[in-house]
Amino acid sequence: MAAKVSKDSSIVIVGGGTWACSTALHLVRRGYSNVTVLDAHPIPSSISAGNDVNKIAELASPTDGDDAESVAQAAAAAAAQGWLHDPVFAPYYHDTGFIVSGSSPEALKHIVDSELRGHEKEYTKLNSADDFRACMPNGVLTGDFPNWQGWHKSKGAGWVHARKALVSAYKEAERLGARFITGSPQGEVIGLVQEGGDVRGAKTADGYEHRADRTILAVGASAPQFVDFENQLRPTAWTLGHIKMTEEEAQLYKNLPVLFNVEKGFFMEPDEDRHELKICDEHPGYCNWVTLPDSKLPESVPFAKHQVPIESEQRIKQFLSEIMPHLADRPLVHARICWCADTHDRGFLITYHPSHPSLVIAAGDSGHGFAHIPSIGGFISDCLEGRLEGRFARHWRWRPEIAQGFWGKDPLDSAVLLATSILRPVAAKEQPLDGIKGLADRLLSGHGDAFEFELTEQHDNWSRWNHPSNDNYTVSAGHDGKIHVQGTTLSALARGLRHYATETLHLDEFWFVDSNRKLSAPLPQPKATLTGASIVPWRYNFNTVTFSYTFAWYKWEDWEKLLDWAAWRGVNLQLAWVGYEKIFLDSFRDLGMKDDEILPFFSGPAFQAWNRFGNTKGSWGGVGDLPLAWIESQFDMQKKIVARMVELGMVPVLPAFPGFVPDAIKRVRPNANVTKAPNWSGVGQWSEDLFLSPLDDTYAELQHLFVTKQIEAFGNVTNIYTLDQFNEMMPASGDTEYLKSAAEQTYKGLTAANPAAIWLMQGWLFYNAASFWTQERIDAYLGGVKDDNSMIILDLYSENNPQWQRTKSYSGKPWIWCELHDFGGNMNLFGQITNITVTPIEALGASDSLVGFGLTPEAFEGNEVVYDLLLDQAWSPKAIDTKAYFHDWVSSRYGGVSSIPCSLYQAWEIMRQHVYDSKDPLIPSAGAGIYQLAPSLTGLVNRTGHFPAPTALQYDPRVLRQALTLMLKASAQKLSLWEMPAFQLDLVDVTRQVMSNAFIDVYQDLVKTYNSTMQGAPRSRSNRPSDPSRAVAAKGQKLLLFIEAIDAVLATNEHFTLEKWLDDAQYWAKKSGNDKLLSFNARSQVTVWLWESSGLNDYSARAWSGVTRDYYKTRWAIFVDGLKNATKTGSLDEGALHDKIRAFEKEWSYGGFGLSKPKVAKGGLKDTISKIKGELPDVFEV
Repeated sequence: MAAKVSKDSSIVIVGGGTWACSTALHLVRRGYSNVTVLDAHPIPSSISAGNDVNKIAELASPTDGDDAESVAQAAAAAAAQGWLHDPVFAPYYHDTGFIVSGSSPEALKHIVDSELRGHEKEYTKLNSADDFRACMPNGVLTGDFPNWQGWHKSKGAGWVHARKALVSAYKEAERLGARFITGSPQGEVIGLVQEGGDVRGAKTADGYEHRADRTILAVGASAPQFVDFENQLRPTAWTLGHIKMTEEEAQLYKNLPVLFNVEKGFFMEPDEDRHELKICDEHPGYCNWVTLPDSKLPESVPFAKHQVPIESEQRIKQFLSEIMPHLADRPLVHARICWCADTHDRGFLITYHPSHPSLVIAAGDSGHGFAHIPSIGGFISDCLEGRLEGRFARHWRWRPEIAQGFWGKDPLDSAVLLATSILRPVAAKEQPLDGIKGLADRLLSGHGDAFEFELTEQHDNWSRWNHPSNDNYTVSAGHDGKIHVQGTTLSALARGLRHYATETLHLDEFWFVDSNRKLSAPLPQPKATLTGASIVPWRYNFNTVTFSYTFAWYKWEDWEKLLDWAAWRGVNLQLAWVGYEKIFLDSFRDLGMKDDEILPFFSGPAFQAWNRFGNTKGSWGGVGDLPLAWIESQFDMQKKIVARMVELGMVPVLPAFPGFVPDAIKRVRPNANVTKAPNWSGVGQWSEDLFLSPLDDTYAELQHLFVTKQIEAFGNVTNIYTLDQFNEMMPASGDTEYLKSAAEQTYKGLTAANPAAIWLMQGWLFYNAASFWTQERIDAYLGGVKDDNSMIILDLYSENNPQWQRTKSYSGKPWIWCELHDFGGNMNLFGQITNITVTPIEALGASDSLVGFGLTPEAFEGNEVVYDLLLDQAWSPKAIDTKAYFHDWVSSRYGGVSSIPCSLYQAWEIMRQHVYDSKDPLIPSAGAGIYQLAPSLTGLVNRTGHFPAPTALQYDPRVLRQALTLMLKASAQKLSLWEMPAFQLDLVDVTRQVMSNAFIDVYQDLVKTYNSTMQGAPRSRSNRPSDPSRAVAAKGQKLLLFIEAIDAVLATNEHFTLEKWLDDAQYWAKKSGNDKLLSFNARSQVTVWLWESSGLNDYSARAWSGVTRDYYKTRWAIFVDGLKNATKTGSLDEGALHDKIRAFEKEWSYGGFGLSKPKVAKGGLKDTISKIKGELPDVFEV
């Protein structure tokens, strides 16, 4: 027999849910001083049935009866006292009333016999739809209530805010001394400590044995995993869904009585924080039947969270159609299965285990356990102390004799679950098609009605996020006069729509080009059936830093165009970082930090990507912290972005918590295990972020906050989360056990909030720090995620430095072949079309774990054809014939012209062969013109490698001049080309590249003249030429005029202007109220980056008007003046000249939003080119 319990006895509670928190609270209130609660998840646990927005609660009166019904009523009466009077729980009880109803004679009889129980006088009878509607404000209940009857009780019942009540119990218990150990491995119980036939505590996944005088098992539906319940307990799943309400609707629905139909379901007022209306399906429940090796009968094992069976969603919609048909068509923004633990007679199991005298069983909630949270811990404490009242002890005893044979609910088949987020198996036809129709309207002149879209059911296994299948589509002429587009997913439909447009209309959608096309009705039918099928399931888009280099100042209309472009090309997996700082801010507020401790941690708007990576911290330049208004406005835009992505069939990849924390972590969690990250790129005080160890409890807590807050904000839209911990930084240790544990705990933190989470990670670290990341360390780190399909790696630089071969296909993890191409927004014309067609196909044949192709440039600034090519390669089983591809691409790009001149095709063929098919390994990415770089006498020409930007050319400059000549010839043959936005943009792009190439000769001529002047002049002043600086001045003046000419060409097109970048930044400055911060960020990112770190200077140099005339030209003017002075003095003080240029660079960063006026000819691009040809004829000579 176990020793008698005392207030000093050690008590371990296994589980951190409803009953566990209640028990901990009651024990510490009674004076127990050694209470420990263990749970694998932070509280409120994502798998706790009590972690819900609301639950029904009905007050009951005490009774002395000894029968089962009286015992249940007495227990409910004890709970009622807590809901009414206990300050921990009373704030969360809402006495709004209760309607119980039914439709069939059997249901109505059940209500009278089991629900009313002789108390009909307390209720008002409801006999008609009007009676039901009268119970709630006008406009709430709009249905016909077919055959419904009910009873309304205006007081003594209502609902409770479950999650808040649960957290309140937890916090009060912790305040009073209960010790909560949560997260994995430290809180994850893997077994009970058994010794001498008794239970002496619990063992956690970190190997620690928490020994105790008494162990209380309170883990809900998971209880059968720890002891044999002799068939008494049956884990059972109930289903529920949420629909989004407007703020006005939420106000209208406030303080409603709970409406419960015993056959169909129930609802209560929307959640006050999220404005979501929860509807529960009143199906009797499901069991996941599994036959275990040592089991005589099948057992039910919980396995799913954020999914519901398709039939359950249909029942929810049917329930709504009968009571609130105006809401029945709204999509479920969130749905889940709620696992409870049924007993055969629905009575609790609160008793000592018959074979283990120190083990208290607290189980069998039977779907109504949460309503008892104020008092159930008292009954469990009574049981622990051996003084549970007799009638309760008898009815809640260990009683296997009443649960003989097989019993339980309908089988729950994982194969027919509905992922209510985006990807829907079997029920594909039910997906809303409005988003694809909207895409057709936007891109095809409002002709969405010309198409009939249909989702087929041929897309296997989309029910498994981590086992996606390839897409396919068909476009055909319909007998009804419409163009029929069928596809396996929304993404396939969008791709099919583009196939029709390019094949039949010779039109396409492009970046930076106004698609204000006018198409007359009716649209032509396709001449033949068009089909397509992807060769990889994922078509991925974006690099984390693209959100700073390109998207920093994007407005909604910019995002709308970009999302259309991506969906149109079949992208179905896309990074979604916008507004991340709001999630970060709110999560750390929950941790106890103050705004003035969090906001200084954020980098400025143009540098947020590196702050998110943990490379930088703070906002430099002395221009203020990131404004709250910026954070809120970006988050509001993220909601639009995510919603549109879902409409268009793209899975948003949302950011998880990587581990980087403000310094105030030391205040709110003084014992947190943090290390200082290394200095990144020489930015000194603006780096060295604190990194919170994934092994620390607080890491799991924050990860849970980050993920759940995004689910709350955007709905259950994804299972895929981006998380990079060691981007261009070394881990704290190279020990393989540390690396494995770090990844394991990181992933466990993700799954605590979303059990189906998939970790997406950039593979850049394995290239950037290849000497550190040996195969052994890679295997250890990636091996921390045991299920290979729960991770996706982006092979970020596949076209030049693929890592998948040396890493053994990332140790078997799914990976995506990616094209990086562009660093920092460098804009030289460049491509490697053989590398992005042949090599991904070869990789697909060589690696079983390759699951996608993707675009990962640091910036989208041009060379659009190479990005189109890779996304199209994802739909071709053979390497694309690039010659035919370029021809078709030109046809679609200039499709507004009735007949495209041959010379234009010839120009692009030249560029295909020479400019876009680089095979030189020394030139691995788009480069920069030397006029964009800080002036120097050496080191600028023929620079190779990707960092700093290459200046070497992969082609003979004469071939690009030849292509330009052909483009100008085409424009002379077809004058309407001058009116085409696509042609105008391309002509500016090619012209400025030709001029940039020619600038090399102008620069070298200056350097040669200067060197010869300095070397040829004797030291004696009397023997020197009368004006040795004249030749240098002439060459310098030509160089500066050349830069002016480049700027004039760039200024003719908005896309090539700093003005647009600054105007967009100023738009957000007006919203956030900090002109200095945003103008400084906008100017410094594309010039000095961070002035104190000279290594990043010109990293993001752009070929833009404005920066060319006001910044590049000024730097070169200072340089030319320095050379002229040197020819007069006989020596060049290069250090002083460098310092003078650097001082100007810093000063220019603070120049605000204004720029000087460009020198553009009155006739725009055409006259500007003509003028330059006259002034600089050598530039255009073939």
